[in-house]
Amino acid sequence: PNRKPLHGLRFAIKDVFDVKDLRVTAGNRAFYSPSKTAKATCPIFQRLLDAGADHAGVGLFGTLRLGGTHQVSQLPRTTTFNPRGDGYQSAGGGGSGAAIAAYDWLNFTIGTNSE
Repeated sequence: PNRKPLHGLRFAIKDVFDVKDLRVTAGNRAFYSPSKTAKATCPIFQRLLDAGADHAGVGLFGTLRLGGTHQVSQLPRTTTFNPRGDGYQSAGGGGSGAAIAAYDWLNFTIGTNSE
């Protein structure tokens, strides 16, 4: 069969990139209500989909890329479940995507460095 180059690879994307029909919130409660669903998908994400990769989800991180646990301003959702840790844990920073990629459920993640 004629397969696309990234066929079968699963990935997650950080909550700062536009994904059609999803809201970009940067993990912050104040951004959620006024944010609109994206009308288009960011180019890098679209190229991955076009090449056959499967979008598995959106990565959670500390609110506004501040790192740590800022519970007052975070979205009303739990922190990410860590199957290798002790349950639900704050990633503590934007680099959580790199750590998630080490788990065998995903092949890679798309994130940012906000230093």
